[in-house]
Amino acid sequence: MNAGTILIIEDDADIASALVRGLAREGYATQTEDRYEAGLQALTTGDHSAAIVDVMLGDESGLDLVTAARKAGVAKPILMLSALASVED
Repeated sequence: MNAGTILIIEDDADIASALVRGLAREGYATQTEDRYEAGLQALTTGDHSAAIVDVMLGDESGLDLVTAARKAGVAKPILMLSALASVED
């Protein structure tokens, strides 16, 4: 069963790899990007079922990336991933 393709925008290779492995076990194909610009390009032009976006992409903001994608008309589900620990974050 092909459950669809999930775009993963994550700059930590270990986390991205774990996500790829877990999603593959559930039947999902994945595409990974580790930079803001490449991630935004893939998110706005790719044919993905959904996306997982890291809140902090190095010096860039995953929140800004999602905001830009939404302004560009991207309506697919996006799950935000964060290693931030405080409630305020």
